[in-house]
Amino acid sequence: MNEIERIQESSQYLATLLRGHREYRDWLFVENNLQRRYPLTELYEDLQKTTMKAQTFSELLPAFREFKQRHFLRIGGRDLLGWADLPETTGQISDLAAVALQVGLEVLSHHPGWWLLGEEAKSWGRVREAAQLVVLGLGKLGGHELNYVSDVDLVFSSCPKAWRGSSRRWREHVPRTFVPMAIPPPGRERRRGPRIPGGSSPAALRKGRSPGPLIRCCCGLLFGIRSAMGTANAP
Repeated sequence: MNEIERIQESSQYLATLLRGHREYRDWLFVENNLQRRYPLTELYEDLQKTTMKAQTFSELLPAFREFKQRHFLRIGGRDLLGWADLPETTGQISDLAAVALQVGLEVLSHHPGWWLLGEEAKSWGRVREAAQLVVLGLGKLGGHELNYVSDVDLVFSSCPKAWRGSSRRWREHVPRTFVPMAIPPPGRERRRGPRIPGGSSPAALRKGRSPGPLIRCCCGLLFGIRSAMGTANAP
């Protein structure tokens, strides 16, 4: 049994990807990408190159999906074949998520017309610098320990003064647009993400979990994270 057959026998999801995308098979086996792990910088360059083809937001979503599926095949294939140990597998999945978050934030920031309308898109350049928007990864993402079905826990943090004069609908566009694009799960649509970016809002992308309260300062951010973890009263 060759490598393709072993992977297909071991995972229905990976088998479906291999059957449906001949270009993924060539990328893995002809270009020998299955034989190697990708450092963080090369993952970043790969996604940048993949997203450069997009001319609209609708074209951007398949670009992110292609990137994720190709590397899930590579990471999962190496795992199933015994070519990668647990630290490599969880580290590569964590790097994959980190790169998706970074490039997603950059692409949306440079193309406001893809997700904002009219005056909102025009004024984004002013708000972008003042907002100092940061996306922080918590839990297993922050610990570099993501597995194939891990939740991705995020904090959207920004300077609240930058959002003054902007509509609530506009502010909600940032996480609602960003999250489904950057970190869709395998095999299903991303659940609804966080809703309040004006300040810092702990948001766990789990079914039934709503975002935390609006936080206006670093002390409030730390308290919010500890509250979400059940350690708010810890010394």
